Amino acid sequence: MTTKTDYTAEEWNVVMQSPMAAAMVVMYASPSNPVGLAQEAFAVSKMLAENVGKPSGVGLIDAVAEQIKDAEGRKAAQPPRPEAGADITALKGRALDTLRQLNVLLTTKAPADEAAKFREWILATAQRVAGAAKEGGFLGIGGASISAEETAAIAEVERTLAGAS
Repeated sequence: MTTKTDYTAEEWNVVMQSPMAAAMVVMYASPSNPVGLAQEAFAVSKMLAENVGKPSGVGLIDAVAEQIKDAEGRKAAQPPRPEAGADITALKGRALDTLRQLNVLLTTKAPADEAAKFREWILATAQRVAGAAKEGGFLGIGGASISAEETAAIAEVERTLAGAS
């Protein structure tokens, strides 16, 4: 089982930012209206908060949950803020780069079972974000729980975490 001390500060930033990076890939695939965007962002926060104080048996998940208990830790989990007018394709690319770096770290530093469970947790984060807000429709009527673009983004997150991107 690995902990924060097994990683350099730069590596730990990648681990901490990985849940939000997976979420961003989904959010950038099918941008929602402001309410939907807030629901998707809340889904990530909720998933992280669910792990605080509840040991999962996965050292990395527990270490991330422990760190987000305070404001400084929550700040570390956020990716750098994009500049106004930033290109969504470039932002999605940066999020995928974070996931590629995470995959390398998990492959080289974590036991195989822990790495697999952490990857599953990151993928579950992307899936939860995708289902957090209806896409399409009008004023919440109609639309789909998960759009085709979000389904493709989840598959892209999964491929990236598998090292196949």
